[in-house]
Amino acid sequence: MGWRARIGIVYPADSDGDDDYWNFAPEGVTLHVSRNESITEGDPIAAAMDQFDSGAIQAASQLLCPIHPHAVAYACCSGSFIRGREGDRQIITAMEKAAGCPATTGMTACVAALNALGVHRITVTSPYGEAKNRRLRNHLEAEGFQIQNFKALELPTDIWTFCRQAGITVSTLLGPETAYRLGKEVNVPDAEAVLIACTSFRTGEMIAALEEDVDKPVVTANQAVVWHALRLAGVRGHLPRRGRLFEVSPFGALPAKAAVPSVG
Repeated sequence: MGWRARIGIVYPADSDGDDDYWNFAPEGVTLHVSRNESITEGDPIAAAMDQFDSGAIQAASQLLCPIHPHAVAYACCSGSFIRGREGDRQIITAMEKAAGCPATTGMTACVAALNALGVHRITVTSPYGEAKNRRLRNHLEAEGFQIQNFKALELPTDIWTFCRQAGITVSTLLGPETAYRLGKEVNVPDAEAVLIACTSFRTGEMIAALEEDVDKPVVTANQAVVWHALRLAGVRGHLPRRGRLFEVSPFGALPAKAAVPSVG
């Protein structure tokens, strides 16, 4: 149990990238995962909405109470942007009531991360189909971001059906290589940051390399979820090679570079 903070993660039952969150946990922090029931067949919009409407998110949040979490996070982007900003806020309110501590969501965390970095012009990549991507774009634009480029994974069906038919796990399909490739391909010179928007992407291993290659901040859903939950829990630790986001001060500005003394 974390002596510094205990972070609760509510994760859809169809996702399998739990260990990626540990890439972003500083010393003294433990992460505790609870799963909510989720539907992976039929209309993807209705399925995403059902996670909240059915009470599954609230129930999974309540299951975290025995560990006395300092913050909890709903680690799903599509489930949190599907109803827009007000729907996202409703999820947070319900989770805070159920778990008895501050809460965030995949979408709220991504927005907070981009704002902390002080960026407005972004490129976005996701594994979603057209219907979800349209709502993702609308949500980000409503938050004031200008989307310079958008690239989806372009699968013949939704990612869960594709993985079942191919006999692979979601985390295999959306591993670091895929996340890196999409992040690099979607980048354009006018963008100030790259957003990799889905908590099924495994990104802990590749963020630093992608930032080096595109020469700008990269925000990923899993990174942002843990970062924001840590901030809500009062943890301000910096982590090496986990992205410029973890170099941001508690107040949102990047640390000033030390002045170089003059010679002569």
